[in-house]
Amino acid sequence: MQVKTILEQMIATTASLPLEPNNDQHIIRLHEPQLGKSQSSSKRPKKSSADVLIRNSPADAFVIKADKFPAPREFFRGDRGEARRADYIIISESKNIILYIEIKSWAGDAGHIKDQLNGAACVLAYCREAGKRYWHEKKFLDNFDQRYIGIVNTGENEKAFDTGPGTGRKIESYRRISSPHRLYFKQLL
Repeated sequence: MQVKTILEQMIATTASLPLEPNNDQHIIRLHEPQLGKSQSSSKRPKKSSADVLIRNSPADAFVIKADKFPAPREFFRGDRGEARRADYIIISESKNIILYIEIKSWAGDAGHIKDQLNGAACVLAYCREAGKRYWHEKKFLDNFDQRYIGIVNTGENEKAFDTGPGTGRKIESYRRISSPHRLYFKQLL
């Protein structure tokens, strides 16, 4: 069975995002109402929202709203960030890729972003095991490449650019993309 088919059966529609058709291509629209910097103080955030468009996405891409997975605060103490989750997980079987994405309207705290990316990886580990145990797919989501991405400064009106040397292959060296107003799927790989 195809990965997207299993994920569509597994994940509630309220916890996933549909692709938006755009001619012969697909767009992923990531939306995150969040806190941004206040003009009076950079430490006092004000409410804002951020839309990030990822163009030329593969037709088989499946988008999970990872932060819809209930925070396990009744189970975990949370002292090390284990109760956090990043905003989105994007999976494409044709590209053999899993993208973990955290969005911040401001520069963001690197340690906090890493905790959230780790939490999203844990959410996907749960999904991976569910696919193996309940859909009887012994290699479900195994051997996929993984990338960890922090998208920051979403309120800025500039072309997207990387702000650090991170490759995204490990959480410790996650890719940091700033001002992401013209993102293409291949850039995230």
